[in-house]
Amino acid sequence: MNASTTYTLIELCEAAGVSERTVRYYVTQGLLPSPGAGRGVRWSQEHLERLRLILELKEKHLPLSEIRRRIEAMSGSEVSALLAVQHSESPASSASDYVQKVLAGVRPSSAPVRSKAAQALLPGSAQAPISQAVTRATWERITLDQDVELHVRRPLSRRQDRRVQRLLAQARDIFDLED
Repeated sequence: MNASTTYTLIELCEAAGVSERTVRYYVTQGLLPSPGAGRGVRWSQEHLERLRLILELKEKHLPLSEIRRRIEAMSGSEVSALLAVQHSESPASSASDYVQKVLAGVRPSSAPVRSKAAQALLPGSAQAPISQAVTRATWERITLDQDVELHVRRPLSRRQDRRVQRLLAQARDIFDLED
């Protein structure tokens, strides 16, 4: 398709297979750049490709906040390249096949991707060994007060851990003051 192709919101939604509400939500969440305002606003091919990449990453069970973090600094050409890589990978025929491939250390095929941001999106990329691509997390339940809990997925980075510790200190102050 031509890079200069533009779409109305309805055409963009039909091409991506999503609702208008979904597109608007992704714009407000910072996943898609806004095309502007007004009745005659047009969406670009880059918008469509970014939307398709978001949908592909959602299918891999990534939360929207993580998707946003990973793709926000990517250029349109990086999005296109990563989307091409995502399409070139053949999906496992079953969950069992997928697990066997991961345990055997088989990496998905990948086309060259220029940026580190784009490479970080690829499972089993040269940036991280396959053992790091599959992470394990545990949830910690912290009781702040009767009927009030904070759930934290561990492990956290040092920065995130410091933030959680500050949050806990403030939460304890709040609940102690109200007693």
